[in-house]
Amino acid sequence: MAQKDIVEGLVGVLLDSAAELAERDDAAMDLGEFDDARALNALYQVASNHAEDETLAASCGESIAQIWLRRGVCDEQILEALHPSARREILALISSKNRELLSDSKR
Repeated sequence: MAQKDIVEGLVGVLLDSAAELAERDDAAMDLGEFDDARALNALYQVASNHAEDETLAASCGESIAQIWLRRGVCDEQILEALHPSARREILALISSKNRELLSDSKR
């Protein structure tokens, strides 16, 4: 299966609010392995929904952090808009792996 197809399938599961929470959470975690704009946008979409399940938002945050770390970036404007659980995961992971990506106020 091509990477494009894998990402599309995972994005479909993540964004399907009728899917089982465990399946959506697994998809969120798996998407962190891909440097793909569709993956990142889907993760942002779920992680920015403040009504979303806390565990799912945290998993999205962890995957966003993994992608940002590989890219060497931290988009603080996006970070501020995310669910608190997602934001905590991102800050914890980036702080432990590459603290320099965070502004002084986030360290």
